[in-house]
Amino acid sequence: MFYAANIEKLPAEGLIDLKGPDGDVIPAIEALGCKSPTIGRACRGGVLEVFHPAPGHWLVRAPRDQEGPLLTKFQSCPGAERMLCVAVSDGLVFFRLTGQDARHLLAIASPLDADRVAFLDDGATYTEAFGQRALLVRRPDGFELGFDVSLQALVADWFSRITGQTTHA
Repeated sequence: MFYAANIEKLPAEGLIDLKGPDGDVIPAIEALGCKSPTIGRACRGGVLEVFHPAPGHWLVRAPRDQEGPLLTKFQSCPGAERMLCVAVSDGLVFFRLTGQDARHLLAIASPLDADRVAFLDDGATYTEAFGQRALLVRRPDGFELGFDVSLQALVADWFSRITGQTTHA
């Protein structure tokens, strides 16, 4: 079947994984000039994007050259001793699904109801996709799925089999 959708592997960016109490993590994020989103959402502030996929868990995405300075800021902020702060840029690979049938492709990969009524714009949550844990982010023109980097060739192959298009890992 032909789907009116595009799948592309996104270039690597800086990604910091933060876990800890709201009272410590939220002020650290806001000190960078970015608002902390509510659970299950994402928000952007300048070059930073913050995902809050679960209680006590945030991911901060930024240009790759910002990863080191961001990590240093988080590790030296008030409350840092109560936070887990780890650079995970090399741990996740993201694929973007766009086009009018992007939701149909996502429905093949994941059981999550990704209709805009159920999964709002700037939604960000963990789900299962192709039987693997994935970070799902809703975009105005589609979705992004983040997988463990070790799965990138496998995920590209799955998408290729669904669409008949070559997806490069």
